[in-house]
Amino acid sequence: MNRRSLLPELAPARPPSRWRRLVARPARRLWGEIFRTSAGALLLLLLFSGLVISAILRY
Repeated sequence: MNRRSLLPELAPARPPSRWRRLVARPARRLWGEIFRTSAGALLLLLLFSGLVISAILRY
């Protein structure tokens, strides 16, 4: 079994992986930068606390 013989079968599955490679890498890097910085951590904490407070006030 050659790899080239398997390539036509894998051709339909190729575009999603390419799209994922193009989008996921910068997104993951950006999320890493956000989590690394203290400002990002503070912002996430504020957002989470806001969601919790709104959920408490709703009930």
